[in-house]
Amino acid sequence: MMPWSFRSKIALIAVIVAVIFNFLSFVSGFPGINELSVSPILASDILPLQKDVYRMASPPPFLSLLSARSVYVSSEKPDIYPIIRYKVDEQAPLASLTKLMTALVILDLELNWTEEVQIKSSDYREGSVPKIFPGEILTREDLWTLALVGSDNTATISLVNSLGISEEEFIKKMNEKSSRVGLTKTVFIEPTGLSSQNLSTSREIAAIARIAFSQKKITEVLKLPKAEITVSGKKRTVYSTDQHIKTHQINNGSEWAFVTGKTGYINESGYNVVLLAKNDNNKEILVAILGSSSDLARAEEVNRLARWSFENVIVK
Repeated sequence: MMPWSFRSKIALIAVIVAVIFNFLSFVSGFPGINELSVSPILASDILPLQKDVYRMASPPPFLSLLSARSVYVSSEKPDIYPIIRYKVDEQAPLASLTKLMTALVILDLELNWTEEVQIKSSDYREGSVPKIFPGEILTREDLWTLALVGSDNTATISLVNSLGISEEEFIKKMNEKSSRVGLTKTVFIEPTGLSSQNLSTSREIAAIARIAFSQKKITEVLKLPKAEITVSGKKRTVYSTDQHIKTHQINNGSEWAFVTGKTGYINESGYNVVLLAKNDNNKEILVAILGSSSDLARAEEVNRLARWSFENVIVK
């Protein structure tokens, strides 16, 4: 039997022609090969956006010159990704940033906010100038406002002690909540921030703040420069300790405005802050600073970090 008949050769040639024809038809559909086809697909149409395969921007040149011991900055809205990380895993005292976790645990307990609480002598905690005194009566709502706007430690303890659980049990809930969200370097031993043993990192306090700032009950109070509360039937005005930052708005050449946030200070911590800032296109960043050298240095460093982030990373 002959290895190749005439009919076999014809069939083989037909197959080869069909394969070549199909291949040319397929290839001719690619942009740039067939000049009469539709406009070529641009790389920007098919490549992942930077937010999907994110590469950290080069850090600002002034970063190592800041007085802060630790800095974390991230884009928050519309997308979350890191912008600046400087010693973000070094533990440091939180001071009153502790109150963010305290507030989250209180919200978990679903309180009757109109219930009245009488201040006890055992509620008193040091800190700033006393704003409430033993025997005075406030609603839980007003204690909440005083604790967050005025960062008042006595108000914080009075509110915690009104919950029907011990302070030890409350602290346990704070640490359990930290563990549930995956924090490994955050620890609380009391709910006000007075203890230098309340520890976290700029990366982890940013994670706590991200959760806290998603709660309107927290953000609406924290953004206030002052608030009015009722103490034993009389009105009393509470002023925020964060005035240098809370009054920052987009004007006079400024590239960002304060949205909400919290500061903290004890001798061991230095001046801490975590806040949301937005630009004039309503894009937001989160800035966490631990350990600035002074109140003014903290405000200046927030401003430099926010301005750099909006100018160099956040696209309008």
